[in-house]
Amino acid sequence: MKTLKFLVFGILIFSLVQCSDTDTDDGGTTTPECTSAKVVDKSRGECNETLTLVPSVRIEIVGTNRVITANSIPNHKVGLFGNVAGSLNPNAIKAQNKTYTITNQPVKAAQFFSLTNATTLSLWSFGVLLNGVELDPIAAEPWPHQGLMATNVNWEWNLEATNVKIGLDCNNAHVQPTGKYHYHGSPTLYLQNANIPSDKMTLVGYAADGFPVYYKYACTNATDANSPVIAMTSSYRLNPVKDRVMVSLRLVALIPAYIAMIMSM
Repeated sequence: MKTLKFLVFGILIFSLVQCSDTDTDDGGTTTPECTSAKVVDKSRGECNETLTLVPSVRIEIVGTNRVITANSIPNHKVGLFGNVAGSLNPNAIKAQNKTYTITNQPVKAAQFFSLTNATTLSLWSFGVLLNGVELDPIAAEPWPHQGLMATNVNWEWNLEATNVKIGLDCNNAHVQPTGKYHYHGSPTLYLQNANIPSDKMTLVGYAADGFPVYYKYACTNATDANSPVIAMTSSYRLNPVKDRVMVSLRLVALIPAYIAMIMSM
């Protein structure tokens, strides 16, 4: 019986270890095969609504600043919003009176600036597109997505807006209670209507720090404007050290429970 217990214990630990990264022949690591209990919802509402509100945006240079004045009305079709049946959220799109003052002499910062504040829950806009609509990737909700008053709410982990159902239309956008339409992800129809070529860099907006925002096509050499233009890809990578530490912590946390289960056999 004791041999059987140790055998079962070994099999359980081996199964847990399979969730960690494994080495490959080229020295890299494979993607973990573990699955999460969190459900990712990337559904989007259809964009069949043509607004009667007229878009308004003005961009001018004032001293060392770029001043963008806009009413936040998009120049493309949107999803159904407002207090009507079938709407994506109950907030109707309304014209705003927004002024963005952004430096036109941006300088690379020495450290990262957070768009959130875990103490005051303040949120900062990432930037604004040339059509005057904000880029606002962060949702004012924490992760896990279980309600603002849930017992395990942790504002250190902000909700990834494009992975949960928060009433986004096909442009990855929705409406705040004030009526402000804003993008949480790639502005699909804005980009389609812009007829962006694939052989040159195309300006689509400005970030809050003053740096320009281009669509995905960029020079292969960032310091050479004459270098070939290619489609950029994400530089996102898993942190292998942090990933292994988390796997180890999960193992340590689960071992007592497995020992208790086995000893009761």
